Amino acid sequence: MRVLHHDRNYKLGRTLRTGLAAATKELVFYTDADLPIDFREIMRGVELLLRNGAQVVTGYRLTRSNERWWRTLYTVVYNALVDVVFGLRLRDVNFSYKLFRAEALRELNPTSEGSFIDVEMLARARRAGMTINEIGVEYFPRRAGRSTLARPGVIVKIIQEMAAFWWKVWRPGLRAASPDRPEKP
Repeated sequence: MRVLHHDRNYKLGRTLRTGLAAATKELVFYTDADLPIDFREIMRGVELLLRNGAQVVTGYRLTRSNERWWRTLYTVVYNALVDVVFGLRLRDVNFSYKLFRAEALRELNPTSEGSFIDVEMLARARRAGMTINEIGVEYFPRRAGRSTLARPGVIVKIIQEMAAFWWKVWRPGLRAASPDRPEKP
């Protein structure tokens, strides 16, 4: 394990980009520090990734019964919006269970500074033709502190980053490769 530090507290996207860029192993997994999963679930994801030849495994919560109703509501709305805009058709795009093959991860080049980074990486993976598998995992709500994801400012930032990503990378008429990742010869 290595500990990486920034000179100040950056948001989720920048922090994840730093950590993912520093990864040195063949498989890269990330989750939140508030331990929303049982870490034994990682091996199920590894087995699925290897068995199916996928480049990405993303987790979804098997149950949301231990969350407040408004958190479930905005997650359902956000997942539906992501499905309409990017066609991802995934159950829980922002859930913090993501497993990547390192070579696939290096191709994604995410740019998000905030919490849109999960969707950005999954959308870039789908656009690149990568196989994304889903795995249901038991979710454990945080025991201390409060999530910042539901704050109005964070939600506005997610929508801003989504719109910018759609315009810069995803909108109809753009070639398959994004402007910040030229096509390979």
